[in-house]
Amino acid sequence: MKTQTYLLNRNNVYYFRRWIPRNLRAILGKNEVVRSLKTSDLRTARRAAIILVEKRLKKIKLE
Repeated sequence: MKTQTYLLNRNNVYYFRRWIPRNLRAILGKNEVVRSLKTSDLRTARRAAIILVEKRLKKIKLE
């Protein structure tokens, strides 16, 4: 099974990792977003990543 490119496994813990679009990098002051999903299970990490993206999108739409 293919693993999504936004999931990163470090020391048996999955992280969410996404590059920030070039036009937003100067505003945000960083090139990528990396957040721990606090799980070693790939299936749980996939679900947690989807939830994380949905929350971020909601926050952006509200601002």
